Amino acid sequence: MGHEGAAQAAVRVHNVPPSVEAGSNLATNVGKDTSFSGSFIDPGHLDTHTFHWDFGDDGIETGTLKPKHTYTKGGTYTARLTVADDDSGTNSDTLVVTAKPMIYLPTVLNN
Repeated sequence: MGHEGAAQAAVRVHNVPPSVEAGSNLATNVGKDTSFSGSFIDPGHLDTHTFHWDFGDDGIETGTLKPKHTYTKGGTYTARLTVADDDSGTNSDTLVVTAKPMIYLPTVLNN
């Protein structure tokens, strides 16, 4: 005689936020386009993601892991990449950008 039955179990799945890497620290010159190259890993392979860069000088960029940004003043800035998945998982990483002012040397003319 066979036995038939049914069982139910409650399963709770916890979202794991993405692991984010903003990239290596950078040195650049004021007025020069600076390329950033972020990356992330998310075990939720079906998740969709949004990207937000804050360059530390009031500049922001969204929608890309590899933006370009131009610093207009010399200084040291902390740039932050934030990645969010569609299950409300969010993570960030930072890098330091040193923007050096351009130095213009005078031209000496001999008459």
